[in-house]
Amino acid sequence: MPESTPLLPRSNRPPHEHPIFLRVCHSPWYFLGQRALLLLRGLIATYMTAVLAVAIDYERREATHGELFIFKAGPISFVVQIIYYWITTLWTLQHLFWPRYREDSDDGLLTRVKNIFSIPTTTAFNSKNRLAFSIFYTCATTFPYVVTFLYWFVLNDGTGCIFKLGPIQAMMHVNMYGIGAVIALVETMILSSVRKQQPFTSHIVALLLVVGFYFVLTAIGHQITHEYVYRQLDPDYNGVRGVIMTIVTTMSVTTAFLLISLGLHGVRDYATAKAECDRQNS
Repeated sequence: MPESTPLLPRSNRPPHEHPIFLRVCHSPWYFLGQRALLLLRGLIATYMTAVLAVAIDYERREATHGELFIFKAGPISFVVQIIYYWITTLWTLQHLFWPRYREDSDDGLLTRVKNIFSIPTTTAFNSKNRLAFSIFYTCATTFPYVVTFLYWFVLNDGTGCIFKLGPIQAMMHVNMYGIGAVIALVETMILSSVRKQQPFTSHIVALLLVVGFYFVLTAIGHQITHEYVYRQLDPDYNGVRGVIMTIVTTMSVTTAFLLISLGLHGVRDYATAKAECDRQNS
């Protein structure tokens, strides 16, 4: 496959020919080759890692309740994106420079290292590895929208307004509750060729379980720090009914943004198919 050639549209390929592991290594757009994709993925992964490092250092040194940082939705979603970008950067690197490394019978150190960071070989649509990574991809491209929306429209009571924060805090908030969502949008529309996630039921159930686990995590954080991660989860402040409504709202917003994300995948597939048709006819 040429370096500049994206994956074939669905109509021009056998069913499930390209597994999701391979689709994250190819942009659906002809103008973005694999070398450019590798560079972009590496830059995004490095940038997000640097932002997280600055945020952790600030919380450790300056914040009154810095330990609460690890229980907040923004940093957790940001970490999921960082892990996703480092994985896909390494896979794109391996797929670009060592696409047939498994044909090498050498059992040396380099081969073993490449095996550790290599793309999974399974191509079965119903394999556990495919479904697990598809759910992970969905988390990395859906939760940034969720935490951004909830932060600005549900959880933000005015105390976190970026105009009232110092420069480092403002940078942290803009990145974790803004730029992270922009990166998720760029991933869906430009960087990856991943199709709409299937089966839908498995993905929505998985995402809602993740949300439920997050609220369990916030309860653990409260037991450890004796502080609530968000005031909306404090029954003394928000009431039991208010806490329940916060949880229900979060799950509803998660479902809504998963549907929006699926819609964005459909829009991208239509746009890329049309662009390819126009290119062939020109």
